[in-house]
Amino acid sequence: MAHEYSSRFVDTTIPTTITWDHLALWYRNLVTRRALSRLTADGLRDVGISEADRVIETAKPFWR
Repeated sequence: MAHEYSSRFVDTTIPTTITWDHLALWYRNLVTRRALSRLTADGLRDVGISEADRVIETAKPFWR
């Protein structure tokens, strides 16, 4: 029985070629998500983001 490669476990969001634009975007994602994780409830309300939205956004890896 031959082993078939399944692509459903491959993360296709990571590009095969990484450019400076990718690095800049990834860095921005990292920095802004870190700042988002530090906001208080009042700060979240000021920017119009719920606690659930914050949890979803900060759980993402930096490349997404």
